[in-house]
Amino acid sequence: LINQFRKYNNKYKLNLSERSYYNHTRDFFALNLILKKKIKVLDYGSNFLACSNLDNKIDCKNIDYFLFNPFLKKIIINKKFGKLKVKCFKNLKTIKKQKFDIINFGSSLQYMENFDQIIKSLRFKAKSTILISATPITFKKTYKAKQTNAKGLNQKVYSFYDIAKILKKKKFKNIFKSCMDFKLSGLKKKNKTYFMNLVFRN
Repeated sequence: LINQFRKYNNKYKLNLSERSYYNHTRDFFALNLILKKKIKVLDYGSNFLACSNLDNKIDCKNIDYFLFNPFLKKIIINKKFGKLKVKCFKNLKTIKKQKFDIINFGSSLQYMENFDQIIKSLRFKAKSTILISATPITFKKTYKAKQTNAKGLNQKVYSFYDIAKILKKKKFKNIFKSCMDFKLSGLKKKNKTYFMNLVFRN
């Protein structure tokens, strides 16, 4: 899919149209990237798919894009997707001195055991944004559930109130929330849970 994006975007002036909810969450991501003229972004726990179809959607030349993926084989990988240059890291210690305008948790929060510790370890600029996209969120207590579309994989479904409490300590507040079809979450039972996009800003 990444190669398909690159091939199409190099040939045409409009980006390739996708057929799943991923295009909506990536557009949601892209719209937040154009809030400032120059921006430093950390895509946390993601992969190259999240950024490979940004070219032709927005002006990428002023985006300093960092991607953290703990499952990489190499410590550091550099990639280029059109005008967007991506620096991909296996270890967060490599970028511990960096302060970010945007930190994106793209369908990754549900696989993190200690979100509070992760937030403590990250550095933010005075005016920053946290995006949480394509993520199951409950309005009851945080709980764990089996993922139906991947054998042996579990999700930690965080309570919206727990997330808000953790981020409040860093002076972030929720400014946007939206729901998508729960069937896309990979969970069997709803349990007052929604498949959501969230934006927090300090």
